[in-house]
Amino acid sequence: FFLTLWNVYNFFITYANVDKWEAKHQASSIKHQAVLDQWILSRLHQLIQTVTQSLDIYDAFTASRTIEDFVVNDLSTWYVRRSRDRVGPTALPKDDKDACYTTLHEVLITLSKLLAPFTPFISEEFYKSLTDNLSVHLIEWPKADGSLIHATTEGEMQRVRAICELGHAQRKEKKIRVRQPLQSIKVKTSQNELAKDFVQLIKEELNVKEVDWVKTRSTDIKVELNTEMTPVLKAEGEVRELIRQIQEARKTQGCALDEKIIVYAPSWPKDFEDYIKKQTLAEKIIEGKELKIEKDG
Repeated sequence: FFLTLWNVYNFFITYANVDKWEAKHQASSIKHQAVLDQWILSRLHQLIQTVTQSLDIYDAFTASRTIEDFVVNDLSTWYVRRSRDRVGPTALPKDDKDACYTTLHEVLITLSKLLAPFTPFISEEFYKSLTDNLSVHLIEWPKADGSLIHATTEGEMQRVRAICELGHAQRKEKKIRVRQPLQSIKVKTSQNELAKDFVQLIKEELNVKEVDWVKTRSTDIKVELNTEMTPVLKAEGEVRELIRQIQEARKTQGCALDEKIIVYAPSWPKDFEDYIKKQTLAEKIIEGKELKIEKDG
């Protein structure tokens, strides 16, 4: 739990510093809020309700376990995982980047308040680094805002995660890495199709181009991946693998997150050169005997 919490905090601090982000407003005031941000704020205020009600009757076990479940299963495994491409030097658009930082900042501050009775020292560390206030132990307990709790959004996101879990299971069974794009996934369900923003999350998480819906009478959700490989899909898979290797090389050489580099590679799909350069902050890609990078200047 503590390692997961620290990793989320470190993710926020690292990228917010690189982007020179500063808190300007509350997450609830953001216009055109992304569905992912709406969902995590809904889950957060549900958490405040549960923890408060549990502690009011001295049920510390339920309170602490609920916080743990939120941090591990909602915040880290889903929100941060699906938000990684929204922040950092290569992320666009700026408004969405700001919304993500604002939301995560608010979630971490609220968590430090909820955790204060259980983990007083790490809560203080988080709170003082995220705010200008004196101490987390000298402020009021957070209050749940019922207007931010959206049962429908939470239910739809639960469907998204269930579909993604089934899709990942099929990829594992067929031994197809997530880095390899696939054309489509067929979702067989008795429920209505999900809205566009939720479908986009499925596409990104499972790395598929299309989500096809098939209406059935069964209450169970079933999925079927289209594993047919075209030359374009194969090239995209090679590009993603190359980007991964370049990012590993950046880490090995201790490159800063916003540091420009020069890439040397034996070959690369020329149609995707601009995309590779954007994702790796490469000034240029030069043909070489083996893959390596150099810091630019």
